[in-house]
This record gives sequence, C-alpha cells and structure tokens, in this order.
Amino acid sequence: MGWSTAQLLSEASVKTLLIEPELLSPSPFWMSKGLGVFWPSLNDPPTRAMVAHGALTASWLQEFCSQGTQFASTFLGDNFTQPLPVFRLGIEAHEIAELQAAQKQKLGISAEFTLGAGIFREQNEGRVLVSRLGQNLPHQRFLADIKRARVTDLREGQESCTIFLDTGEQLLSEMVVLATGYQLAQLCPWLSHMLVPMADISTTWLTGMPVIGTETAFALRTASGHVAAIFHPKKGSDGKNQWHISLSGPRYLLPRAGAGLSDTTSLTMNLLTPQIENWLSEKLLTHLPATLLGLETAPAKMHDLRLQLENVAMGVDCL
Repeated sequence: MGWSTAQLLSEASVKTLLIEPELLSPSPFWMSKGLGVFWPSLNDPPTRAMVAHGALTASWLQEFCSQGTQFASTFLGDNFTQPLPVFRLGIEAHEIAELQAAQKQKLGISAEFTLGAGIFREQNEGRVLVSRLGQNLPHQRFLADIKRARVTDLREGQESCTIFLDTGEQLLSEMVVLATGYQLAQLCPWLSHMLVPMADISTTWLTGMPVIGTETAFALRTASGHVAAIFHPKKGSDGKNQWHISLSGPRYLLPRAGAGLSDTTSLTMNLLTPQIENWLSEKLLTHLPATLLGLETAPAKMHDLRLQLENVAMGVDCL
C-alpha cells in the first residue's frame, strides 16, 4: 500500500517521501509477499454482500473488484502481471448452493467448470505477478524519494505533522499517509480499538503431479474465502515440470481463524503444516477434476501423489 500510494501521488506531481525500514531497492518490494494475485471479485462468499447491503451494492462491489484487476495491469504495466483464470470451489453442499446462487444473481460467477464437482469459473480473469510464476520482475522507475528508516512517533500540529525516525531525525510534512498494517496502533493509539489483527499462514508445495502439454497457471479460492491458491508449472528435481501450489490458509486452522492474533510466535509450524497437508490431500485435491490440470487421472486417484513442502511463513495484517 505504501509503495503504491507514493507512486500514485508522485505521478500526480505531489512531492512524496516513502519511509520504509525494509526497503532495499526502489522496486515494488511488496510483490514478494502474499500470493501476488489481483482477484476479480470479493474474497468473502459472493452472496454475502447482497445479504448485508442489497443487490445494487453487491453488484457495484463486484464491478469495483473487476476494474481493480485492470487498474493493477495499467498501473504496474503489462510486463509485471499476466492474465490468470480464476475459479471458486464449493466443498460442502451449502457452499455449492451459494455459488450457484451467485451465478444466478450475476455476482461474478459463471457456469460450473465440471458439473457436480463444485468448481465454478469466475466471469472475469484475475492478474498474477510474473514473479510468482518464476519470472524476473522488470525494472520500474520509482518516482518518489525514499528514506530507509522506521517511524517511532507521529505528532499532528496545526499546519504540519512531525515524524520522528529511529535514526534520530525529525521530518515535517503537510500530509502523512499511514500504511503500516496492524502496527498502525503503535503510532496512533486512538486507533487501537478499531483495528483487529488478522493472521494467516502461507505454504508452497511441489505435488509430483506432472504437467502435460502446455497447461498454464490458474488460481482458486474456496467459497468461504478462507483458502486461496495458485497452481502453476515448476521444474522438479528430475528436471520435469510438475504442478506447484502456493497456498494461503486454511485460516480456520489458526486460533479464532486468525482474528485478533497479532503474535504468531507461539504457533507451532510442525503442528500446522501436517494439518495443511492433510487438507490439501483430503479436501482440495480430491475435488479437482483431471481436466483442470490437463491430466488423464484425477489427483484423488493418484496413488503415488507425494506433497513436498517447500516453504512456510506466517503474516499479520489488520481489519
């Protein structure tokens, strides 16, 4: 958020300084975090917005998300992202019924990909960062000035704000944009009662499932929004392409589904990763039809399927 805001303000001829302690280069460093997908619809169950706010607002939010993917392509440039087919998965009967309802109400869901499998294709494509598919990011000129430091305090005055840095420096600014996620309450205690920390876990896996032909990457989310994944071809140790999974969630494996969890140091990865692997094997892969992966045999019927964990990380943001 900070990098993007600074770039947009600079493009509008506003003199802008980006203060970020982990910034090693002017490249969009935030691209190395998360799944790197710009989704064409809300993450929540598609019909939730209709229930909460009505049909008109739900339709507007759907259009807002769809246009957001196009903005990402325009803002970053086509060399940074590429189109990505996006699917929704309903595992339980009520989830499939909800996706069918979203299809009828024109909330971004098209017909079922495979009848009876609970896989629905979204009407609009998403965009994925090319770095998530193993490609190098192109150079992009960053227009704002950069300061590698940490903000320790912030005080508002009548005409300007004073920014205190861990370097001992003090800066004056007419306007300050805060983009520090759940740490925001440390700078503005009056916001602490409004911000809810939200933790999540991400993992990457090699599946051993061969990539046959010219199959390309696709993204998938569960109907609940608690799980998101990218499937894309990647070379294994044998030099052959196999399906690789970058996974966010399932959040419900975390205490309180990650809500209110700001300290993840107490969580045992050795306990969580087997549960995630079991979910992948017993829930996600059992529902994927062979045709989606360009295979002759569905993953659920592959007796030699071996999931290999590559990486695991925890992250915390806020609501």
